[in-house]
Amino acid sequence: MAAKSSKASISKGSQIRAAAGRLFLSQGYAATSMDSIAAAAGVSKATLYAHFRSKQLLFESMVQERFRAEMEENLKPLQLGDDPFEGLAAVGRRFLAMLMSPDALAAFRLVLAESVRLPELGEAFYRSGPARTLEMVTAYIEYLNERGRLKVEDPALGADQFLGMLKNKGHMKCLLGLAPLPSAADIDLLARAAARLFVAGNAPARPKL
Repeated sequence: MAAKSSKASISKGSQIRAAAGRLFLSQGYAATSMDSIAAAAGVSKATLYAHFRSKQLLFESMVQERFRAEMEENLKPLQLGDDPFEGLAAVGRRFLAMLMSPDALAAFRLVLAESVRLPELGEAFYRSGPARTLEMVTAYIEYLNERGRLKVEDPALGADQFLGMLKNKGHMKCLLGLAPLPSAADIDLLARAAARLFVAGNAPARPKL
């Protein structure tokens, strides 16, 4: 009985997040009320607030869930392996696929448009998505350091630099509607180029003969 109740709760949470996402993207964060989210999700206000105590926490949960599905479940160090080039290329492909998706671009535009007036929105977005991505890539670089596959003096800085190579002018042009979404082949090419450059610049020194 408890398992059935837990599944129902998860289903309601997903239902609410989906409805909130549609409203946020169609009419903006500030203009979307918790009442309208409850109506769009087909739940009572009591049910909505039982799952999410505020609109900010609901938005944060949406970003976290997207990150978990796209990144966290697929990019654990043991899954990525000890080959720094192949592992970082896999990170790059997953990161770019998420970053360049229509939903992610729309969410980014929403946050940029409203975070000046609502800084808590920007904080929630950064904490739940970009900051967690940086933590995961840092953890993987530390893993490679420990195994002697890379020698990165500052793993957090290295992770930031690697992600910066991926998030190039293409992301800005897609945000502005100046370029089409990249193909899977384009994403793979960029991910492998960034991984190759990062590994070459951070390879352990070879012992002198």
